[in-house]
Amino acid sequence: MAMPENPRITEPSGPPRTRTLFSGDFLKKLDLLDILTRKIRRGTRRGERPSTGKGQGLEFSDHRPYAAGDDLRYIDWNAYSRLNELHLKQFEAEENMNLAVFVDCSASMDFGAFNKLDAALRTAAALGYVGLSRYDSVSFYASGAGDGRVMRVFSGKTSRPALIEHAAAVRASADGGGLDGFAAGIAARSRGPSAAVVLSDFYEADAMAWCMGILAGRRFDVGAVHFIDPSETAPPHSGRMLFTDAETGGRSMLDVTGGVAEAYRKRFAVHLNRVERMISSKGMQYTRFETSPDSESRVIEILRSGILLGKRARPG
Repeated sequence: MAMPENPRITEPSGPPRTRTLFSGDFLKKLDLLDILTRKIRRGTRRGERPSTGKGQGLEFSDHRPYAAGDDLRYIDWNAYSRLNELHLKQFEAEENMNLAVFVDCSASMDFGAFNKLDAALRTAAALGYVGLSRYDSVSFYASGAGDGRVMRVFSGKTSRPALIEHAAAVRASADGGGLDGFAAGIAARSRGPSAAVVLSDFYEADAMAWCMGILAGRRFDVGAVHFIDPSETAPPHSGRMLFTDAETGGRSMLDVTGGVAEAYRKRFAVHLNRVERMISSKGMQYTRFETSPDSESRVIEILRSGILLGKRARPG
């Protein structure tokens, strides 16, 4: 029997679970990571990180010889008295980056012994936490988050607890999706270099990649974190099994033989490779997240890999 185009194995979602995203030790690791990376990433708004642009700003950077037409306000008269030559002061502006985080909260994400949505929200909150600790503006979008599609904008260190609380309260919904509206809205509001990270299982890969392309076309550094539960890579049992599509509710009863299991594994591997190629071929960052009991360590690895720093991340 033919396997579905994008196979999913689902389980009952049950009542809402209490979600704890971070331990105290994990927050300390995020703070340390932020210190190590703070001077690497550059943006375009005043804040905590220096930019490469020169002009009036917060810190003196260098001198250059005066040229006709330069603003006389920036002549260094002390240097002139010593050198008898006119030099202009240059400044290094302190700037920030706008960060947009999109979490796919469709029903297929609420699956797995090491729940994909939990891992995605933990990763998204960590991205936002690091951003806010550097005084960035963070737009946090959860598609179909229980009562509809919700976007919240956070700014400044004092918003970190609110962002974590907001992410912890998000629930999966059958009314997922919505990246198109999010991408268009964020792109329209952006006035300078920004970053966007999409966290999803990418079962709607074509639509996701198209919307990410919109952001990349607006000069966003776009990254994708692809979430997979280990049980999705192959049927967990043999024999007669009921497969349910989490998005549509459609069901199929299959006799899972060795041949069917092998066909499933191959089809799922094709899906994974296709998603990676689709995103990487457009110059966007791609990394793979296989859920496990130690998801906190994987989150730190992803942050270190450069998802916020404009570097190509590798699948792992």
